[in-house]
Amino acid sequence: MRIYFATAGALSAAELRAAALDGDLVPLGSGWVPADAIQTPALRAASLAPLLRPGLAAVGLTAAWIHGALATLPQPCQAQRATAGGGRRVGSGRLRIRDALLPVEEQQEVGGVRVSTPARTLVDLTGDEIVGGGAVAARAEALSRLAGNRTILADAAALAQRRARMPRRPEILRRLRAQEEVTR
Repeated sequence: MRIYFATAGALSAAELRAAALDGDLVPLGSGWVPADAIQTPALRAASLAPLLRPGLAAVGLTAAWIHGALATLPQPCQAQRATAGGGRRVGSGRLRIRDALLPVEEQQEVGGVRVSTPARTLVDLTGDEIVGGGAVAARAEALSRLAGNRTILADAAALAQRRARMPRRPEILRRLRAQEEVTR
């Protein structure tokens, strides 16, 4: 499936908006896709390629959207360093970047873009819920959908169990175990 980006030069931003008004295209991530496109994780991830430069991985609510656990892409997008080196990454108004390195085993490639695994995404969102903050409804929706998958939930609990230096680890483990009880 082709994704159109205003920066690619094939079509201007005005032409893309006109195609959307005609019903031919719909916005998706940083681009535009045909109106009849099925929004797969690969398509959602690829739509963020201009934003997620090489060396970055989508994490948090952005990863949840790519994995299909959210209906709407939250703003700003969230990313984390996926490769060592390259210096400090600077975010923008559209992208918030965590500079800590995301372990290779906790990321995957989807649609040509690096994304935290569903299990890592669930662990991150569970930790974020403990801290509180904005995007409460989106986080609750993503947590419900990700934890509703028993495989993702079991993988998340195993991930949290083996990571001894994880912030808020005891509370994350408690919440994941409680969710396992609910889904049984």
